[in-house]
Amino acid sequence: MTKKKTILSFLFALLVLTLGFGTLTASAREPKPRRVNITRSSKTMYVGSTYEISTKTTPSESDEDYLYWSIVSGKNVVRFAERERYDDDIKIKALKTGTAKIRCRIKGTNRYDTITIKVIRKKYSYAFYRVGKTTRTVEVGDDFELKVKKTTGLKDNDLKWSIQNSKILRFEDRDVTDDEVELEARRAGTTYVTCYNKKTKKKITYKIKVNRKKYTYAFYRVGNATRRVEVGDDFELKVRKTSGLKDSHLKWSIQNSKILRFEDRDVTDDEVELEARRVGTTYVTCYNSKTKKKINYKIQVVRERDDDDDDDRYDRDDDDDDDDHDDDDD
Repeated sequence: MTKKKTILSFLFALLVLTLGFGTLTASAREPKPRRVNITRSSKTMYVGSTYEISTKTTPSESDEDYLYWSIVSGKNVVRFAERERYDDDIKIKALKTGTAKIRCRIKGTNRYDTITIKVIRKKYSYAFYRVGKTTRTVEVGDDFELKVKKTTGLKDNDLKWSIQNSKILRFEDRDVTDDEVELEARRAGTTYVTCYNKKTKKKITYKIKVNRKKYTYAFYRVGNATRRVEVGDDFELKVRKTSGLKDSHLKWSIQNSKILRFEDRDVTDDEVELEARRVGTTYVTCYNSKTKKKINYKIQVVRERDDDDDDDRYDRDDDDDDDDHDDDDD
């Protein structure tokens, strides 16, 4: 044998020896189990549920890779929830009603233990309960919600809502198979909304009273009651409406249209644009046709002042304009 072959043989022998020591060391840490026991002999599960089966071995710190799991019977009743079969515990999932037997065996021996799994279908009451008061009072135009509480097992499509009088109420959308519905009050009156349970053939009914909406139709001044503008100015007057009051319920008027005029013909609004035409004082009124009340603004129109003019001339011109205004009024 050549020197090179001798060296290779020595290295190979050394590698085998090292691996052997490693195996002996691992075996010393986790010995092969002599006995295996599943922690319980039977288990009842619901269809669709998952359960983890555990074991105890002798010795207690045995190597779990020696334990192999299999389904002895009832493979259509349960299945393993994971691919790994060598372990000291295993997860299973219940597929359908029936009985299955699962075995945990020590590899290379005839020692094993089994557990019997019984799978049943969960029994539901399919009950449902009212949420909130039996009688509700709303106003025309209101959007509101009705709701029931489902128990486990009852699905949305097991429920169906209906309205006794669809002239008084209507559904916000077409989906009426749910545990809650959105409704709109259309007109005054009393009607009933029913939630029907297809599973139990029972009903829950809500009494809905729809009243006409009560409005104050109030309106309020925005800004000062008296305004001072100059000839040629464009300016705005405005009121604030409360709920229920529409633009068409308001109408603006000018006491003296020689002093002011509207920018456009639309005088039924909560605001108007005006133009100051000549010097003088007049009133602009907003009339509320619902309450028969008025809001008045006093408008003082002065001549546009030139900063180069002295006060005496400015006052004298105002006096002349007042005389002309009096002549026009006569």
